[in-house]
Amino acid sequence: MTLRSYDWHSGYMDGSDIEYKVLYPLGKKVLRGLPTKIDAEYQAAQKVRNIDANAFGVLLGRVLDLVCEDRNAPGETLDQKLKTIAENNEIPLKLVAVAAGIQKLRNIGAHANLGELTADELPVLDDLTRAILEFVYSASLLAREAEERLAKLKTKSGEDPLP
Repeated sequence: MTLRSYDWHSGYMDGSDIEYKVLYPLGKKVLRGLPTKIDAEYQAAQKVRNIDANAFGVLLGRVLDLVCEDRNAPGETLDQKLKTIAENNEIPLKLVAVAAGIQKLRNIGAHANLGELTADELPVLDDLTRAILEFVYSASLLAREAEERLAKLKTKSGEDPLP
């Protein structure tokens, strides 16, 4: 269930400019450090999550394709590309083994003859995709920010804050 609110004024709104605010469920923590294109695709997937499970699965697969493209990961399949990213130590290899399921679920969502995704698969798809995005982008941003803060502390105190 999703509870949304919006403002409406019949005097100057035609309905095409409505902006919805999700009140429930509260959104997950915003992913930081994502390239603009990947963030836009991930947000697009989130918008269809409660509308069509199959579309959500396909769009999350597209997000991972973009990650692989951004990281210049060679390979014929998403699974092979993710393994390359893991071999470059950008994500844990264990995560790749589980993420191979994303490709299978995406294919189910994309091809009617393979079946249909249900709401039961959505949390798994989203959590795996978020984990990959956090490892590849958010964690490196956090590390850079921490290094910058430690460098500022060192500059201020004249000593290394870490013994």
